[in-house]
Amino acid sequence: MKKSRLSLLLCGTFLVGIMIGIVVAGVLSFHFARRSVDSRVVAANVAQEITDLRNIRGRHLDDAAEVLEIHLDGYIIALGIELAKVPPPRRDPWLVKALEQAHDYRQTSPHRAGSPDDEAMVQKAFDLL
Repeated sequence: MKKSRLSLLLCGTFLVGIMIGIVVAGVLSFHFARRSVDSRVVAANVAQEITDLRNIRGRHLDDAAEVLEIHLDGYIIALGIELAKVPPPRRDPWLVKALEQAHDYRQTSPHRAGSPDDEAMVQKAFDLL
């Protein structure tokens, strides 16, 4: 009887150790993968900013403006998705303010998103205001 209890205790301890190891490995891999993804996003943003600056400095202003309008579409859509998740009284005022600024800009400088789906999502975001 004592050997079976000891065997059960050892097996249980071994299984708990494996489970803890899996959890720790998951947390560490998520932490390092996220950092890697964040760094890649920053690198992509740097490359895009350089392209925009070259377009502006080279007097290709229409190209630069079009790229910035596409970026703004993406930001508006992202703000709309985030704000739609939260009831109006609990929405982050900074996000609401940014969406209001984008809306005001689009009133003075109209632009249609690249696709009907994107345009619908932009309008849906503005409808949250």
